[in-house]
Amino acid sequence: MRRKFQTGQPLRSLTFGEHWSRWVERRRRLKDVCKSTPTHYITHHDVHFGAVLDEVPLDRIFVPTIERVFSGIEEKNAEILAARRSDDPEIRASVRGKRPTGPVTKHRIKATIRSVLADAMREHLVTFNAAALVNLPAGSPPRCCGTPVSP
Repeated sequence: MRRKFQTGQPLRSLTFGEHWSRWVERRRRLKDVCKSTPTHYITHHDVHFGAVLDEVPLDRIFVPTIERVFSGIEEKNAEILAARRSDDPEIRASVRGKRPTGPVTKHRIKATIRSVLADAMREHLVTFNAAALVNLPAGSPPRCCGTPVSP
């Protein structure tokens, strides 16, 4: 408490969800990203990591916390694939139109979380970026019209 007070940090740690709301609004206000990018950020949050991270205080986000996000994604992927293999037409119909989250999307989700925590570091709300320390398997490069896109 004393260290936080002496360094000018807030005495009560913000939750990830509180900081997230401010962060998204700042991105929209500053227009420092493409017009559609905040929509992608919000989709990542609402679909993949909001339920896991929103109530966690920023100073309590560690690598295992971030890894829980990706464990949840893997569980959803397994459920979708199992439902597709089911003999029951109703179960197969329940996942119609749903796709498993691939490696590239996982990296984008990680990048979104990493950006939020990097901003929290700049504001001295956290001392390190746990998302930067999470390892994910590599994905294949994106394809456009059937041909690989060069970097």
